[in-house]
Amino acid sequence: ASAAVHALQERGRTAVVVLCEHRPVGVLGITDQIRPEAAGTVAAVARLTGAAPVLLTGDNHATATQLAGQVGISDVR
Repeated sequence: ASAAVHALQERGRTAVVVLCEHRPVGVLGITDQIRPEAAGTVAAVARLTGAAPVLLTGDNHATATQLAGQVGISDVR
């Protein structure tokens, strides 16, 4: 299960391990959908403020970095 979790996270997915009687029986990969206007909104806010956007998250770093890149954010913490 850990190899499947790692593979999903590297592809920008949040991995969820499915257990049955405390034993792993599957792994699901969940991804957030980026709204079509998100990149434009991030760019507009950056222009208005003169500051580079930062994504602060408690999620998996690889997943967050991939999603951030889709909307023009390079600083993920």
